Amino acid sequence: MNALTRNVNSDHLQEIFGKFGTIKSVDLLFDKRRNISEGKAYISFETKPDALKAIEYMNGVRPVASTIYVIVLRSLVLTSAF
Repeated sequence: MNALTRNVNSDHLQEIFGKFGTIKSVDLLFDKRRNISEGKAYISFETKPDALKAIEYMNGVRPVASTIYVIVLRSLVLTSAF
């Protein structure tokens, strides 16, 4: 997700997104040089249905001062045909 305000932390995201299911991890991206949030986070749910429910309900809403945008990241599987 992106467009998070700089004062949002992992606990906030756990509280907001935990309503949709069990969260495996919350990774909030930081600019280490300036020691501030980049306004982006990755949230992993235990199940795909919980993740889809969070996307459906949270994309484009304003839980914390600015509208957030939720996107789906998919794992890429590389195969070769020899």
